[in-house]
Amino acid sequence: MVKNMVATAELLVPYDRSAVNLGLILWGAIRNIPSKDRRQLLSLLNSGDIKRLWKVAGQRYTAPKQQIAAAVGPDYSLWHDLPASISQLSHFRGKAALPTHALGISSFEKAFFLQPDTEELYGRVLLNKSPLGDLLYPLYFKAHVGTFVVPTTQEPCDLMLQYLPPEELGLTKDDLPRSLWPPPRPHLPPFHEGFTDYVRVVGPGVYVGLGYRTRATEVNEPLYFLMVHDRIESLL
Repeated sequence: MVKNMVATAELLVPYDRSAVNLGLILWGAIRNIPSKDRRQLLSLLNSGDIKRLWKVAGQRYTAPKQQIAAAVGPDYSLWHDLPASISQLSHFRGKAALPTHALGISSFEKAFFLQPDTEELYGRVLLNKSPLGDLLYPLYFKAHVGTFVVPTTQEPCDLMLQYLPPEELGLTKDDLPRSLWPPPRPHLPPFHEGFTDYVRVVGPGVYVGLGYRTRATEVNEPLYFLMVHDRIESLL
């Protein structure tokens, strides 16, 4: 159902836009998927679907607050998918919307953790391609939960991930949840020049985002991606 809804989203233009909100309908469809089965969306949705999903998820922000509250439910919190203490590591599985001619790595994992002293939210992208790949691309980021906008388009989102250089990141080797993880280092292309992810919640445990180099002097195309919450691991 979710696959068909996203694939045909551009054709589903209601006569009265105020009466039908595809973002809220999609939220309800995802909520009805058992959490253990939501990861199947990574294989079901292609690159075009992921880009459309960003637009569909954005319709939620235009709904009246009462409709949003009714669709989301009183018990939902984005923080349910994130670590609640420094002894937890929260894992997400992801898929990048790469063009068909690209030779890059489309699958990835994001692991979120809390900095021990400040309990600020951080994370790391794991490419899981090879030990050398994860060594060259440790890809640490600082995460912010709240209401943000994409600078170039003023589109709203719920989560911002900043791939900052080590001197701005505020993270040391001793802060990392795993002793074998490499220390933060300058990001290699394309994750340099202020690369930032802007992420929207699509439904419980399911997120869509786009990332681009915010400090680049030339125009650069955003990289869209889908990620699904996998598990919360205890580090004790």
